[in-house]
Amino acid sequence: MMQLSREERLLHIGKMTNVRDLGGYETQEGYYTKSHKYVRSTCPSGISDDLKEQFYQYGIRTVIDLRSDYELVHQPHSLKGYKDMKLLSY
Repeated sequence: MMQLSREERLLHIGKMTNVRDLGGYETQEGYYTKSHKYVRSTCPSGISDDLKEQFYQYGIRTVIDLRSDYELVHQPHSLKGYKDMKLLSY
């Protein structure tokens, strides 16, 4: 795998900002992280079914939500319960 450019990592999913694939980063051992395995984003609360489907088509099946309990209550995660996606909160 080759190193991905900044532009190649950015995912354009609706009006969400800072959605990017974490693939293509070089590790300390000289390998590269795999693309289409890990994606980071802002909170997708209130997104449309079309945008949910874009995440699903990209291959996302597990979402790990690292926000606080307060944030989880006030901005519920839109992907919770979508198709066969799992949502883990910590």
